[in-house]
Order: sequence, then C-alpha cells, then structure tokens
Amino acid sequence: MTIGIYNILTTLWFILMLGSGGILTYMTWDKIVSSDIIFIAKIFVVLVYILTLGTIIFLLIKLRLLFVTKDKLTSLYLFRLKKTTIFKDEITTSKWATWEIKAHKFVSLTITDKSKNQVSLSDFEFENFDSIASSILGDNYLDKSITHYKEQSKQNSSVTNFIAILTGIFSIFIIVKSAIDKDINYTNCLIFLGAFVTFLATIKRINTYRQIEKHGI
Repeated sequence: MTIGIYNILTTLWFILMLGSGGILTYMTWDKIVSSDIIFIAKIFVVLVYILTLGTIIFLLIKLRLLFVTKDKLTSLYLFRLKKTTIFKDEITTSKWATWEIKAHKFVSLTITDKSKNQVSLSDFEFENFDSIASSILGDNYLDKSITHYKEQSKQNSSVTNFIAILTGIFSIFIIVKSAIDKDINYTNCLIFLGAFVTFLATIKRINTYRQIEKHGI
C-alpha cells in the first residue's frame, strides 16, 4: 500500500505562515483591542489576522489522507467528511497538467472512473507524488507525463538551486553561531531543523530535475 506523504516544502511553508501569524496575533491582540498602536499598523496586523485565518480555513478544507492499494485509490478529506474511492480497473482517463504559484511549476494528475468519480493530486500536495502515480497507473505513467516534468524541471531549477544554497549557508551559520556563543537553545534548534530539512528537500528536487533533463526520467 502507498500512503500519500505531504510535500515537505509545502508543509514547512504552512507551518511558517501559521507560526508567524499566531505569534503576531498573540503579541498584538491586546494592543489592537486597546488602541495602543497607530491606524496603519492596525490595518497591517488585521490583514495578517485575515491571512492566518484564511490559511487555517484552507487547511481544514484541503487536508486529506490518500491511500493506494493493489486494486483501488481512496481519498479522504478529514474535515469535509468526504471520501472518494476509485478502483484501478474502472479508471477511464488520467489527465496530466501543470500549474504555477509565483512562477514555481507543479505537476498534477486527475483520475476519473466509469462512474465519473474523480480524484486530483499534485506534487504541491504530496512529496511521494511519483510513487503514487506509479502505483495507480503503473511504471509507464511517464509516457504521458514526461513533457510536464520537463517543463517543471526547466522552470524550477534556478529557484530550487537558490533555495538549496541559501538554506545550506543558513544551516552552517546557525551551527557556527551556536558554537561561538555556546548557546544551543530551543529556538535555534527549530530554525536549524527547518533550514536543514528544506536544504535536503531541495537537494532531492535538484537531483530529480537533473535526471529529467539528462535522461528524460
């Protein structure tokens, strides 16, 4: 059985958004209520509140579990109480596509069965997107999707390389600073962990993009 694993970078981004918004809300709520800050600052803070609330609502709507067994695909949205099951031998179409967020391209796959049940997934959502696609469609899934992967590789390579260099340098900086200051605290450990995990995830993507560019796989 293949289980959908959430995209590492997407997950870290949501954690950063919610963490920053939550901390700012905690620090400014009393001041907003008591009118201790200027009007322009209030507008900015309220916008952050709205963005944080919107992120929470988005997660509640989109959060799901995905399972692929020998004979079927099951998609379960936890907070919408929506379950969709598609049997592999009833699949009629598999549609590949690409889409972008701020010039970063993602690959998506939409599966439809005889009863018009439909499940969509992408590598924005799942770290093991390729394994899921292979489990559903077989090892020849690349025959139809390779064009989209090449487009993704071409567009994302520069940004991914930049992120890898930046997070690698930042991880080293945190280690050196903690060693010099002789201060290994909870905050520094969390920052280092986030930066290092991001570095590893981007290195994985860089290797994947290079394989696609060189060998078409």
